[in-house]
Amino acid sequence: MSPQDAPTAYVVGGSAYHRTVLPHFLRHNGIEVPKTTHGTIDQFFASEHHPNKKGVILLSPHSDRVYSDLRGILRAKKGCIPVVALLPKSSRSIVQSAMQYDPNGCVDMGESPTDILEAVEMVSIEGGTYFSQSIASTLAQVTHEVSTGKIKNYKLSGRELDVIQLMWEGQSSKQIARTLHRSPKTIEHHRASIYRKTDVDNIVMLMKLALKEGIVTL
Repeated sequence: MSPQDAPTAYVVGGSAYHRTVLPHFLRHNGIEVPKTTHGTIDQFFASEHHPNKKGVILLSPHSDRVYSDLRGILRAKKGCIPVVALLPKSSRSIVQSAMQYDPNGCVDMGESPTDILEAVEMVSIEGGTYFSQSIASTLAQVTHEVSTGKIKNYKLSGRELDVIQLMWEGQSSKQIARTLHRSPKTIEHHRASIYRKTDVDNIVMLMKLALKEGIVTL
């Protein structure tokens, strides 16, 4: 990846130690990180940094403030820049609280640090979603308990179900097109049809619905 193609990660929240170590790790792995980090989302949006289209906010909690921060982002800055929540663990309560605010991804900080790198690439460059394994497992357990296990009659075609599964795996439209040997235009048509049939308007809502209804598999 050339320097001009490198994604930008904005580190927000967490302890002062965390805001020092994480940027060093990201830069070492070819991800641009501004010199200034911020303790809260309010500080971030009040700063002079202007998120670019390949950027992503890595929101690290050190208290329950992370959840109000997520809510604030999505209400005030929806669509401005994707957000990956870096959670201290993948417990049921933490994951459920974070998912209320539809982050583009969640990573359990107790897992491999490469998960953060993969999340940045998948969310900021490919436009997908990313949930580390333990968080995805927790989500699956929670949604299984509240779901009847029966897929609603959304009248999704077999090909549309394939597309949803590949979207869940984090593939972009171009990647899905290569996997299914179809044109990117055809995949975009499938995605538009999926959104219409399921009555959702973004990928995060679709992935939550797909998990709840058992449409995707881990």
